Amino acid sequence: MSEDIKKTARKKKKRRKKYYSLRILIALVVIAGAALFLRSSFFDVDKITVENNYYFSDSEIITMADIQPYCNLFWGIDSGRIISRLTVDPYIEEVSVTRKLPSELVIDVKERKQIAAVIYGDKYVVIDEEGIVLRITETKPKVTLLKGLTLSKVIEGEEIEAEESVSLKNTLKMFGAMEEGDIYFIRIEISDIFIKAYIYNALVCKGTPSQMLNSIENGNLQKILNSLFEKDISRGTINLSEGNYASFTPKVE
Repeated sequence: MSEDIKKTARKKKKRRKKYYSLRILIALVVIAGAALFLRSSFFDVDKITVENNYYFSDSEIITMADIQPYCNLFWGIDSGRIISRLTVDPYIEEVSVTRKLPSELVIDVKERKQIAAVIYGDKYVVIDEEGIVLRITETKPKVTLLKGLTLSKVIEGEEIEAEESVSLKNTLKMFGAMEEGDIYFIRIEISDIFIKAYIYNALVCKGTPSQMLNSIENGNLQKILNSLFEKDISRGTINLSEGNYASFTPKVE
């Protein structure tokens, strides 16, 4: 190889190195510029939207999330910490955090719905349809009261446990059907054999949990109640039996 060819090759190699270094420098400048831009006040959070919350208000969710005002959307928001802070409360089952450019943060929550309260001495243990303990309170909540259970485990955020575990499990199955069938019981008294579900203090439905569930799901109980309401009857006992049969006694047993 001649000396001229060698010189030409060396020059090309130097140019490639120079161009490569220049590209790296440009890339670094672009990255640095982008980082500075993302840190600018243009991306400071000025709107926080809370979605699908019912038990907690928007302001309560934002306070629980502990989001600092006008923090940067990218550098000042730790989604993992927000989720951890919120889901520590038993009422909140799931949380997702979404950034919307240029300055909005969206917090989407999935709450557990309180459906019943178990009487526990002089207190009330509020639970969801899966039996998760949401809170323990001395104030009577506006949900169906469950009586007759001997509780063996009551820890907020965990599933409630009772000596009458089968009866409790079967009773909880009823609540989904109650909501679907638009039926509400003010209280349910549970025993080993049957349950008494009170529509009013003086109007009660009596049967096993499975009979109660079937009667609600097939609409039979709703028909009976509608017939009683049309006749302005608000006292008595509806006795459920196998085969979707029911009888009414105009007094509370």
